[in-house]
Amino acid sequence: MFAPHSYSFSFVQATTNGTSSDKVKIRVSERFKEEDADVTFQSSDGVLFRIHAFHLKACTEGFSPPECAKFEEIVPLTETASTLELLFQFIYPIPQPDLALLEFPILESLAESAEKYQVFPAMNICKLYMRNLLPDHMETVFAYAQKHDYVDVITQIVPLLLVKPLEESAAMMSSRYILPWIKYYTAWAQVASTAIISSPKLNECCGGCSSSRNGSELRTVILKLAEGPRYLQDLDNVFQPSCCTNEGNEYFGWRKSVEASVKAIPNFAELISQNETRQHITFADPWEGSNVVVKSEDGNLFYLHRANLERFATGLRPSTVDEIISSTESASTLELVFRFIYPVRQPDLEFLDFSTLASLALAVEKYKVHSAMAICRLHMKYALPNHPHTVMRYAAKNKFYDLMNTAAPLIIGLDVEESLLIMTEDLAIPWLRYQEQWNAIARMALYFSSKLTAMERNLPGYDEHLRIRDFKFRGCKGCRVSLDVSNMRILCKLGQGATVLRDLDDIFDLGSACCEIRKIDLRSWRSSVEEGIRGIPKFNIFV
Repeated sequence: MFAPHSYSFSFVQATTNGTSSDKVKIRVSERFKEEDADVTFQSSDGVLFRIHAFHLKACTEGFSPPECAKFEEIVPLTETASTLELLFQFIYPIPQPDLALLEFPILESLAESAEKYQVFPAMNICKLYMRNLLPDHMETVFAYAQKHDYVDVITQIVPLLLVKPLEESAAMMSSRYILPWIKYYTAWAQVASTAIISSPKLNECCGGCSSSRNGSELRTVILKLAEGPRYLQDLDNVFQPSCCTNEGNEYFGWRKSVEASVKAIPNFAELISQNETRQHITFADPWEGSNVVVKSEDGNLFYLHRANLERFATGLRPSTVDEIISSTESASTLELVFRFIYPVRQPDLEFLDFSTLASLALAVEKYKVHSAMAICRLHMKYALPNHPHTVMRYAAKNKFYDLMNTAAPLIIGLDVEESLLIMTEDLAIPWLRYQEQWNAIARMALYFSSKLTAMERNLPGYDEHLRIRDFKFRGCKGCRVSLDVSNMRILCKLGQGATVLRDLDDIFDLGSACCEIRKIDLRSWRSSVEEGIRGIPKFNIFV
């Protein structure tokens, strides 16, 4: 974690022109010190940043360098050097900084600066990281989201405000959101008051199962409902577990009615008038200065500017002036890709279906669109639990080892052939080594059954020649039920190796245990497997 005073950027010393007696030392950013830069900014703490005007015009709206700016002209800014050092990295075709390493005050300053100067490559990814810090910094993030009209973030926060009194929460709202908030809060309060009015009569017995009951349960529920919306998001805390779910159970029916009313409350975003218009750009027709044509896989043409491609999509450079570049991506994917190389608000990837997101993520890596790479990678990480195979293929192709380490255990259930189809050739052997670690755990688990408590005795029986002989019988020490069938079922599954270890609930099924002692044995067996899995090194160790 980087603290504000220790953030890793460096400066070089420079001096003003003049004699040795009047030379004044100034500080220049080590990263942004190019002599051919045509705009110089000065941070609030006196550090100079030499920036190329082309990048400012191509990636921002809030910075307006004069057409004839000279190197010695210095533009003062109100941000500190640590903030500007991060901010200016987003306007160059270089890997963007990892915002996960920032402390909240630095992230907040960066997010506000990105909005202030409309640094498009930074705005969406800052929004994502600000939201990820909920609920710890709820009030600050809420103020940021309102200021910049991020309705999706606001909608995520407003349910957390229901625990506050209406007047206190309303004081946190900007003018645009006060009336929608009052409507939203009132809808929740109405559910609570209606639930009190519709409370069931106090009966001595349950109408569903005839269990006896007293009035304290009903009184507790009414007292909580009387406090308004604050408890309605956790109905398990309002309604105690019901004695039954039969149709005649008035309390169970009461809760189901309240649940239905809560679900019917409109989403906060639906209460907000959406009048804003976002700047949009289209590439389907020739437009001012466009001098490059890209053809999508499905035959659509995109008219672009050579300068933008050369600076911000370095993997898609035309070799000749009149060349039409053929792309293997669809038109819908390219439409998103090209919006990342122009000074317009970038698309919000949160609302993309996964197939489109995956295509976009691969395309921006292929064409080296740095302004899109970090945010696509972050959204692919979020999609990992539901789409581990596709995310692993994306991570393997681009050598994102942190993502591969997270995805690897999720695809261990694939057989060898399927898993190798996901890997690149150079990762095939490391993957087999990694998978063998899981196979070793499965083999170890096969022998654990011999350590379990069991009652052994000889029982008479018939062999294959119908001769009477004694057979060894292994029974549960708790209830003497035979363990042979149960253990054999588990051993048969473990014998399949690594492919079954992702579903330990299925292997060690406590519901099939004959008694409590057997459950203890199954938990012990399972714990030994889980301990072995925790000891497996991360995938990148095998590369």
